[in-house]
Amino acid sequence: MSSHVNSNTQSTALPEPSKFEQTDQSSVIIKTLKDETTKSHDILIDKILRIEQKSDLATQQRLSSLQMIETQIVSYLFSMSELL
Repeated sequence: MSSHVNSNTQSTALPEPSKFEQTDQSSVIIKTLKDETTKSHDILIDKILRIEQKSDLATQQRLSSLQMIETQIVSYLFSMSELL
């Protein structure tokens, strides 16, 4: 005797979402992506501005140091060389 397998098994497929649901999901995904992109953009701009501020401060400190060297140290060295 041979065994017979029933090939009439039914698959349990999920119902297809309606066009409105698909559009609504797409809209939510697009809005979420836009929001995240905007947040990332704002964060990057903020970081760039902070780096620029630090760079400007470093440049000001460098110029101040150069000015101090020029006005104080060079004149001191010049007067010391005259004594020699």
